[in-house]
Formats: sequence, C-alpha cells, structure tokens
Amino acid sequence: MPNVLDACAIIALARGESGADRLEEILLENHSTFFIHAVNLCEVYYSFYRASGKSVADELVNDVVTAGIIVRADLDEPFWKLVGELKATLAIPLPDAFASALAQRCKGDVVTGDHDHFDKIAQKGICGVCFFR
Repeated sequence: MPNVLDACAIIALARGESGADRLEEILLENHSTFFIHAVNLCEVYYSFYRASGKSVADELVNDVVTAGIIVRADLDEPFWKLVGELKATLAIPLPDAFASALAQRCKGDVVTGDHDHFDKIAQKGICGVCFFR
C-alpha cells in the first residue's frame, strides 16, 4: 500500500524528534512506495531554511529524494478541488489537506505524528492514517 509522508514525518526524522525511531521502522519494514507532495516538502524546506540556512535545506531535500521518497506535484482540477473541500469542511491546514488528498488519490495512508488534524481525517474516512507517535 502506498504511504504519503507529511512534513512533520520528515522533520521528526531529520531532527531525531519523538517517534523518529518508529518512523524509521515504518520506512524500513514496509515494502511499499512512499510519496510526499511538493507542498509538504516545501514545508520541510522552509522550516530547515529558516532554522539552518539554504544549504542544509537543500541537502535535506536531496536526502529525501535519494532515500527513494517520490515527490508528487499533483495539481489537476479534481485534485485541487478535493484539497479545497478538505480545507473548507475540516478546517485543517492547507498542507495537511494536500497530504490527505494525495493519500486518497493513491489509495494509501498518510504517515504523520500530527493527531490534532489527522484524527479528524481518519475519523471521517478520508484516507488511512498511520501515526508514528
């Protein structure tokens, strides 16, 4: 089954935050394909750019791609309309709507540590959600 990583998953892994060890297990034990939407990768990029500078942010993005995580840039009309619908009806951050819409499109799960917003998504059955913490 495909998995879609949200920004907090990449950030937790890169910073060694709580749950990073579980996330590593998920990435290594699960023989599925891993995706990240370009909007979510942008979140990772600006977070590291702001904290550590351009070269660190560029290196992290390179590490994501080198690790085999596929960056998707879906933005056709049905996709962005689904993103807008999720944002409007669930009052979630726009990047979380992108991750959820991509997981729905891929028929996979979002891998996240963010219960605040993804609990709603899981409860509504928008897509599967795998929490690493």
